[in-house]
Amino acid sequence: GGNLQWYDTGATLNYNGPLWELDPVEVTPKNMPTTQSTPIDPIEQQVFSEEGVDAPTLQKYLRTRDLALVISRDVTHRDKADKQQPYNLRISGTVHQTVTNAGQLYDVGWLQIFQAEALRGLTNGTGIPVPGRRVLPSALPAATMAEMPAQAGSPPGSVKLGSDGSFAAIVPARKGVTWHLTNGNGPSTESIVKERFWVNFAPGEVRTCANCHGINTTDQAGLTKPTNKPGALRELLQFWKGNHPPGTIQHTTAATTALKNAGTTALKVSRQGGSTGPISASFTLAGSAVAGTDYLAPPVLTLSWADADTADRFIPITLLNPPTLAASKTVIATLANPLNGSLGSLITATLTITEKPFDAWRLAEFGAAAELPGTGSALDDPDKDGLNNVIEYAFALDPNSPSGNPLPPPQFIGNLYGFAFSEPPGVSGITYGVESSPDLNNWTSVPDHGSGTNHDFTASIVGLSRLFYRIVITVD
Repeated sequence: GGNLQWYDTGATLNYNGPLWELDPVEVTPKNMPTTQSTPIDPIEQQVFSEEGVDAPTLQKYLRTRDLALVISRDVTHRDKADKQQPYNLRISGTVHQTVTNAGQLYDVGWLQIFQAEALRGLTNGTGIPVPGRRVLPSALPAATMAEMPAQAGSPPGSVKLGSDGSFAAIVPARKGVTWHLTNGNGPSTESIVKERFWVNFAPGEVRTCANCHGINTTDQAGLTKPTNKPGALRELLQFWKGNHPPGTIQHTTAATTALKNAGTTALKVSRQGGSTGPISASFTLAGSAVAGTDYLAPPVLTLSWADADTADRFIPITLLNPPTLAASKTVIATLANPLNGSLGSLITATLTITEKPFDAWRLAEFGAAAELPGTGSALDDPDKDGLNNVIEYAFALDPNSPSGNPLPPPQFIGNLYGFAFSEPPGVSGITYGVESSPDLNNWTSVPDHGSGTNHDFTASIVGLSRLFYRIVITVD
C-alpha cells in the first residue's frame, strides 16, 4: 500500500490504499550507459575553424553551465509536405526567401525561445492560487541571453535571424525548450512558425538542424537541405571569442646574443591577452648562420598551449661551435600559422651568435691571419714588443705596433705593494690576476681588494727581503 497525492485541474487528489500488483516493477542497479557523442557537422565545424574557436573548449564551457548550442542553416526551407504552418518564408528586411507558389509570403525576423518553468501560484483568473505547479513556457532569462550578441529591438528571449536564414542560440540544457519564428517586436508581433514539441538538450551539446522540422527529400521549392555555412553561428562565435579570448603568441624580446660555445640557448615565446582554448603557432629559422654547421634546429617547429595554459614556451637552439673563427652570425625565428589564437606584434626575434670576446678581437685585429701560427694565437707576439696577444687585449693595446711599456706599474700603498688599475672599456671575457713569489719558483695569488672593473692587487711586504710580482691574464 501507499499514500499518494497529486493535482488535477487545480484540485488536490489523494489515495491511501493498496497499489496495483498486476504490473510489478523490478528495481535493480544497472550500469550507467555509455554517453553518446555525435561529431559536429562538418559544415558547422568549418565555421568553428575559420573563426579560430576550439569546439571542445566551447562545449566544455557550455557543459559547466548546463547550456547547449543549437544551430539552423536556413529556416526559410520547409519540407515539401509540411503545409500545416506557413511555408513561403522570407527573412525580414532582405530578399532571402524560399517559396513554392504565388501564395502569401510571410516575413520572419526572430527566433523567440522559451524554456519550461514549473510555476506555482496560478489563479486561473479567480484571484486564488491553485495548489501545485504548472509547466509553462517562459522567455529565456537575461543570464542566458547574455551569452549571445545583443540585438536592438529584440523580443524577450529572442535571437535575430541571419540574412542567410540561419540562427545560432545558446539554450538551457536538462530542461524543456521550445521556440517559434516571429515577424517583429511589440504589439503587432505575429507568431509565424511554431515548434510543435518541447526539445531537450544535453549539457555541452552542439546540435545542427539544416532547417527547422527537417526535409525528408526536398523542400517546398524542390531543393535539398541547405548546405550554407550559417552566418549566425559565425557571429555568435566571434562574440564568444571576444568575451573569452584565446590570446596572442609573440616573442618576448626582439634580439638576444649568445657565444657560439654556449652549448644551448633559447628564444622565449609568450601567450598574452587570453588563455581560452588550445592555441599553437609554427616558426621558421633563417639568417646568416647555417643549420647543421653553426647550430641545430629543434626537431619540432611548432609551439602549442593547452586550454588555460599561459606558461612561456622556448625555441631551443643547439650551438655547434665550429672551430673556424668567423664574424657574428644570426638565426632569425619567425612565427607563423597561428591556430585559434593570433600573432602579436613581435613575430620575429634575432639570435646573434658571436665569437668569444678575445677571439672576436683576434679576428678584428688580424683578419684571415688570426689563426696563423706566429700571428694570432693567444701567446703570439706579432709586433715583437714582449707582450703577447692576451696581454695586448687585456690592456687595450695595439698588437700590430710595439707598445713600449704600457702596463700598470707596481706601486707602494703604505706597507702594501702591488698593482692597482682599472680595466679598459670594452674588454671582456678574461680574468685579471696577480701572483707574487719570493724566489721566482713558488707563486701565490695576490688578493684583489678592488671591486667591479677596478682592481687592487696589493699585499704586505713587511719582513720580506724581496718579492717578485707578475700579472696573470686568463681567457675565459
